[in-house]
Amino acid sequence: MIFKVIFLVANHACVPHLQVFEQFVKVRMKEEHKEKQRKLLQAKDQYRKLLEESKITSRSTFKDFSVKYGRDQRFKQVLKKKDQEHFFNQFINGLKKRDKENRMRLRKMR
Repeated sequence: MIFKVIFLVANHACVPHLQVFEQFVKVRMKEEHKEKQRKLLQAKDQYRKLLEESKITSRSTFKDFSVKYGRDQRFKQVLKKKDQEHFFNQFINGLKKRDKENRMRLRKMR
């Protein structure tokens, strides 16, 4: 009987601590998620700068780009190859769109 009373008192005393701990874990998870997102965004910006500085054309391939710039730190910051290729393709699509618009302007001028 005494054991049950002690257990109930001890268990009751831990509830606020458990709630505080759970709140701490939730806050920490949110902070870690925000930090991870910030790092990914920063890595993406650095990768985009690398793409802009490299003299690639709309006909460049990811394979050629990765061979040439694979050792660059900005290239390595984007950890997943899938993301690297996705950002590269987005950049190339922008170049293709710009080239197409330039060709259309030249045709209109003629």
